[in-house]
Amino acid sequence: MRAIWCWFLVQMLTGIICGQVGFSAKTTIGGWIQKSKSNELSLTLGAAGKSLWQPFEVERWLKWLEESDSNPEALSLTRWWLSENWSEVKTLSLPTLSLSLQAREMAARRIGNNTSWERLSSISFCYHPSQRWGVLVHFGHRDFLPLLDAYSKPTIEIATVRGFIGTTLWEFGRKYYRWGPGFLGTSLISDHGYPLDGVSFSLQAKLPIFGRWRIRQFIGYLHGDMPGRFLVARRWERNFGDRWSIGATETNLSRSFNPIVLFLPIYPATRLAVLRDWRGENSDQVIFNFDFLYRISGLDFYGIWVADDLKLRWWRREERIQRKLGWIFGVQRETKEWALGAEYASFDQRTYTHKVQPAHIYHGVGLGYPTGADSKVIALWGRWQFMPKLQISGVLTRSWLDRKTQNKDFERYWALSFHWLASPETLVALHWTQGYPPKWGVGGGWSENQERERFVILEGRFFGLWLPKEQKREKKEIAQREIANQEGQPEISLEGEFALLTSLSGKKGTISAGSLKGVKVGMKLTIVDFATNKVIGKFVVTQVKQNEANGQVESLPNEIVRVGSKVFLTANNSKQN
Repeated sequence: MRAIWCWFLVQMLTGIICGQVGFSAKTTIGGWIQKSKSNELSLTLGAAGKSLWQPFEVERWLKWLEESDSNPEALSLTRWWLSENWSEVKTLSLPTLSLSLQAREMAARRIGNNTSWERLSSISFCYHPSQRWGVLVHFGHRDFLPLLDAYSKPTIEIATVRGFIGTTLWEFGRKYYRWGPGFLGTSLISDHGYPLDGVSFSLQAKLPIFGRWRIRQFIGYLHGDMPGRFLVARRWERNFGDRWSIGATETNLSRSFNPIVLFLPIYPATRLAVLRDWRGENSDQVIFNFDFLYRISGLDFYGIWVADDLKLRWWRREERIQRKLGWIFGVQRETKEWALGAEYASFDQRTYTHKVQPAHIYHGVGLGYPTGADSKVIALWGRWQFMPKLQISGVLTRSWLDRKTQNKDFERYWALSFHWLASPETLVALHWTQGYPPKWGVGGGWSENQERERFVILEGRFFGLWLPKEQKREKKEIAQREIANQEGQPEISLEGEFALLTSLSGKKGTISAGSLKGVKVGMKLTIVDFATNKVIGKFVVTQVKQNEANGQVESLPNEIVRVGSKVFLTANNSKQN
């Protein structure tokens, strides 16, 4: 732990900055999204998190948010921490310091036993000295409850520095990673388990013949539960239009580290290291997966193929090679009001295992899919928002562990939840569960008593996002100075390009200029009365199309913004006559 904080301090001093994309119930991104939502999305976001949301849906969530009445600062924070492209975030207006709180207090009653008070609360601090980089520290508390996101975790759950060096996204510190699709978890690098400590980067590269790909790489150190191990992972992703996307991931788990794996494909690099005796292990300990995602008519189909310890000498019949493969297939349909999904996963007896190394686990939880080797899982989930503030959701899983042995174990877990949006920041839920979520286990993941246990859990969840008083005071003073400067100088320069406010409904408006005119999400544009040339408000851009843009209209005190007003497309357009 001391070493991790030393690394963190060094990065703070040197200014190296790192990045990671993904939203789950285990990160503070969910709290920011919750704070930037409209009422129609509150239940969707509050009940989603890890269990009902796929990470490849980032753009869909952001689109839903931008179409609604949003908190611009919370939405900017969300976009910054989800984006991997510098061009998308360099114009965002970010609060320098923010505090996010997610309080989740629960009264859990085991059937036939007394009631106990539990909590899954968390608090996080976010610091953005510039648009280039940011720091996030997340403190969490998780009790051992029969919910998908309630595994025990360290108190300092996230401590990461994230940002852009050039156009490449970097991240250093502790964080959850999720590479690829999957409901209960992804195949190799998953956020269902323990947070990882290390360095990662993400960039786009255009390769001859093969086209443009997203490349991710992670170098981490697994410590604390057994002798230290290094984890090196690399992933390639590419989208083919709006329907197809494919990805490939390779990982190496080893007690020694050789830098050639950072520059060469991991399997040839480790094979070379073994043959040359550059490391102590005589096994490659490499796992590879290939995954795809196909979207059609609102449905998302995904599949993953996993291969553990690839063998190049497969044609030698005298060498018996044991199958170490795995498969994951799933389908999901997600809308604002409802969602349905199903997933099937199966892994051979020796998948996720090695000759020399311990199994593919970290702090007792699998690094990849939660059930691990020699398992089979069927999962169903869904939710339905049947009234504006009421929603019901459920999940059912059946898992077979050690199914190729005489001691095979069949486990079932289900949870039925009822959600009520008491206020925009408060969610009340009632859960009824049996058993515990699927877990890696030799001879069974849970005891027979735990498999039969039923719980009734009453949950109260509160989301809060605050700026320090000093920052609020500074923003207020700036606004007051702007108003004061406008007094006595109603005329502004007509130099510079402007658009017209073509529609206005409440605080949401549309202007007649979009991406072709350089308009970007997060820009704050000045609104001017067409007849008097007097500044009457601000237009905060939340969604951009080719020839138009949507946003929030903020009128100045004692001023009225009307359709037909001018919206200047440059940041500084006022001029004293």
